[in-house]
Amino acid sequence: MLRSYPDIGEPINLDSAAEAVLDCRPAVGILGRRTRRVFAGDYAAIADFGLHVATLCGDHTGALTSGDLAGIDITTFLFKQTVFAGTAASVMGNPLNAVVWLADQLAVSGRQLEANDIVATASCTTILQVWPGQHLAADFGPLGQVECIFA
Repeated sequence: MLRSYPDIGEPINLDSAAEAVLDCRPAVGILGRRTRRVFAGDYAAIADFGLHVATLCGDHTGALTSGDLAGIDITTFLFKQTVFAGTAASVMGNPLNAVVWLADQLAVSGRQLEANDIVATASCTTILQVWPGQHLAADFGPLGQVECIFA
């Protein structure tokens, strides 16, 4: 965040959120497993992969308009083969809506986002299981790429 948000009396909406955000950067969240047992379905996977282990962040890219941000296509690759594709609009219609929602929830209790806070807005694709030795890359269009090899 560029600054505290929302300021006293400031409306909480996409325009004010876009103005309060310093920068956007691509990132991939790494989730840990509680068990080796395989579960079927998204809800079971979310519960099983409920442990956030790390976040792989790309470079800072500079500000984008809220319209630009919502239109970004995201593609994930394993060994250079496309495995999932999504769009930033899958995050509440626009990732900035996650910032708006969070600011609104904090404001209810008299709190606010602070300058230099980092807000992870959510996933644009589904959960992907990656095994040791695999190369994962995620392309966020104008935001750049994040990639790693799992050991």
